[in-house]
Amino acid sequence: MAQKGFDPPNTPALFVGREDDLAWLERHTDPGRGSRFDSDILITGESGIGKTALVAAFLNRNREKIPAVWIDCASWDSGQLSLRSVFDQRERDAEVRRSRRSFGLTVVLDGADEIGERRMLDLYFEARNRKRVSQVIITSRSEPELAIREENRRRLSRLEPREVERLINSRISLSDLDDKETLRLIGTVGGVPGAVQIMAGMARVLSSEQLRRVLSGEIYDVADAKPNLSANKIGRVIKPLIVADNERILRGLKKKPKDIFKLEPRQFEELVADLLQDMGYEVTLTQQTRDGGKDILAVQKTPIGNILCLVDAKRYKESAKIGVGMVRTLLGTLVTHGATKAMLATTATYSKDARKMEEKHEYQLNLADYAKVVEWVHKYGE
Repeated sequence: MAQKGFDPPNTPALFVGREDDLAWLERHTDPGRGSRFDSDILITGESGIGKTALVAAFLNRNREKIPAVWIDCASWDSGQLSLRSVFDQRERDAEVRRSRRSFGLTVVLDGADEIGERRMLDLYFEARNRKRVSQVIITSRSEPELAIREENRRRLSRLEPREVERLINSRISLSDLDDKETLRLIGTVGGVPGAVQIMAGMARVLSSEQLRRVLSGEIYDVADAKPNLSANKIGRVIKPLIVADNERILRGLKKKPKDIFKLEPRQFEELVADLLQDMGYEVTLTQQTRDGGKDILAVQKTPIGNILCLVDAKRYKESAKIGVGMVRTLLGTLVTHGATKAMLATTATYSKDARKMEEKHEYQLNLADYAKVVEWVHKYGE
C-alpha cells in the first residue's frame, strides 16, 4: 500500500514525559550546524516507546518554520510514487517557499528498520541528494549503519511511573480497579506508551473482571469472550491445537532428530507447544497468520504469581543462523505485550551478537537452538 500523505501524523492528545527529548531535538535542528550531513538525527528505542510520537510532536509544534516530508517506511511504495515527485511538490508549496530563508526541508524516515537496511539506505541517500533537504531524521528500533554523529543519536528511555499513570488515566477508566490493581497495571505497561495503548484497547472490549485476569497473567482465559481482541494487538488466542499425530512424530524424532527439518512450519510450532506442555506449561497456540512474534503463549503458575512466556517458533534450514536483529524484535514484542519472558525456539543456530543479547537480558530472553530442541525431544515423556 502506498503512503497517502506526507505530513507528520497527529500528536497524541496527551503527550507526556518527553520534555527533555523535545528540548534535545530543538537544539539539534539548526540549519547552520556545519555541513548538511552533520545535522542528520537518529532516534532509536524499543517498540512502542514513542519514537514516532516524539518526532511528530516536535514537527507539529514547529510547523511554521520547519517544512517536513514524512515517509512512513513500512507503507512506502516507490513503485507508485518517487521521492523526487514528493519533494518537487513540497518545494512548489507556497508555505515551504516562504520558509526556505530559515530552514530547508526536513525528511523523516519513520520506522526505517521495518524495510531492511538496503532499502532504507536507498531512501536515505535519495533524500540526501536533494539540495533543498537540510536534515534527515530517522526513527528505528535498532541502529542502522549510517555515519550519523554520536551527539546526534538519541535512544528513548521508558516513561516514569507518574507519567504512565497520567497516560493511563487519559485512556482507561480505573474506577473499577483498586489501588493494588492500578499499580499492577502501571507495572504491566512498564513505562512503554505503546503498551498503554494496547491496554486501553483491551479495556474497551473486556469486562472489569476479565481485565483483572489479564493483569494477573491469565491472558489465555479471556480470548473467547471478545473475538475482536486481536484487533487491539494483543492477539486473539485459541485453544491448544496439539495434533494427536505429534506423539508419532516425537517418537520418530527421538530416533532420527534430523527429520525435524522435514516438518512444515506450523507442525514445528505445534511440536514446540507440545514439548512445553510436557514441561508443565499451560500452552496456547495463537492464530496461524500474523501472530506478531508470538506463536505460543506458555504460562507457568508459581506460588508468587503467573509467568507468561511469549514463544516464537521458527523452523529454518539446518545451515541457517539467526542474527541479533530478530532477537531485538523478540525483545520488543516482550515489552509491548507486558509478558514476563520471551523465547525463540528454532532449528537454526544463533550468531555471537544474538547470544550476547541473550546474556544481557538473561532474565527476559531464552534462545533455544536445534541442539536444545532435540534435547527437549529426548526428554519428552520423562
